[in-house]
Amino acid sequence: MVTSSYPRFPGDSVGTFMEPIATSVAARGHIVHVVAPWHPLVLRAIDQVLKSAAIRECPVSVCGEDAGDPDFACLLVGLGARELSLSPARAAGVRHALRCVRCRDMEEFARLALRCGSPAEVRH
Repeated sequence: MVTSSYPRFPGDSVGTFMEPIATSVAARGHIVHVVAPWHPLVLRAIDQVLKSAAIRECPVSVCGEDAGDPDFACLLVGLGARELSLSPARAAGVRHALRCVRCRDMEEFARLALRCGSPAEVRH
C-alpha cells in the first residue's frame, strides 16, 4: 500500500496525503470525482497512516475541512488521530462533539466504519 512509507517526518499532515489516497481508490476501480472522506477505502488509508505514525512515534496532524466536521472528527479520533487542524470557526463544534462522546464509543465507530462498503454505510 502507498502508506507504508508515510509519515516521513514528524508533523506530516494527512491532508497532504489525500491525492495518493484518491489515486489508490481509483486504482481499485472506484470512480473518484472528489475524494469522499467518508469512503471506507479513504478511512482505511488514514487508519494505516495513523498506525504507521504510532509505530514510529511520529505525530501526525489531520487537517482540512473534514477535520472540522464534528462527526468526522469523532471518527478520526476513534481511528487514533490526536491532532486535528481546522478553522477556528469550527473548533467549538468539534470540541463539543469530542467532549460528548466517550473515547471507546469513537473507537467502536471507527472499527465499524473500517468494515463498511460505502460512504453511506459509514454515515449510518
